[in-house]
Amino acid sequence: MMKEKAQTLVTDQLYNLVAGFLYALSICYFAKGADFAPGGLSGLALLGNYLWGFPIGITTLVLNVPLVLLGFRFVGRAFLGKTVISMLWCTFFQDVVFADQPGYGGDPLLAALFAGITWGGALALLYMRGSSSGGTDFDDVDQGAAPASVGRCCDRCDRPCGHPVGVACVWFCRCRFVRSCHNGGHIAGYR
Repeated sequence: MMKEKAQTLVTDQLYNLVAGFLYALSICYFAKGADFAPGGLSGLALLGNYLWGFPIGITTLVLNVPLVLLGFRFVGRAFLGKTVISMLWCTFFQDVVFADQPGYGGDPLLAALFAGITWGGALALLYMRGSSSGGTDFDDVDQGAAPASVGRCCDRCDRPCGHPVGVACVWFCRCRFVRSCHNGGHIAGYR
């Protein structure tokens, strides 16, 4: 029993490690490099970084505090605990690993496409382990809500504030990748 728990913890952290890297790659390399904000709290953090130089990861973490406090009531302690750890990994990669890296300077449409692929991959990995990146993802796993597609939840929560074509690509890729982990109206690994 103890060995099984340790193995689960190690697996969760490996998934968090890869997901945090992909999430930061999406936000700090592709989205920031192409000068678009994909939406949600990460998009607000990118705008704060652009306007005032705030660190993206810490800003996202601070913006998540009220949602985490509200999350105790709606999503449960186990899910919330895993999500806080995932948010810390994402913050680490955004503010330490990708802090001084130059962003993608190529075609904005390709940047949006790759941002969507990497962001969707990160969310899929987190959802597979019963976690999330925080922010508007809490709405995706609301226990009391009627089952809805992940794409509809993401669209309802994250109102885009960037280039319309680029944002459309981000949403398409993000929702396609995340949908692969969606199971019967609920996020995989979460009851």
